[in-house]
Amino acid sequence: MLAENLKSEREKRGWSQEKVAEQIGVTRALYGYYELGLKVPTLVTTLALAKLYETTVEELTR
Repeated sequence: MLAENLKSEREKRGWSQEKVAEQIGVTRALYGYYELGLKVPTLVTTLALAKLYETTVEELTR
């Protein structure tokens, strides 16, 4: 599931939600919603997350 994978990838790197949010151009609160599964990132944002985490969209959404 995307939300769980986003949190897992971030925590593996020891990054804060704030750091990830800054890197992909969203607010910390919005990124937090992605990790909670309350909001779904746009395709552009999902691509940015995949690039940031050095993975694929397919892997993030499994």
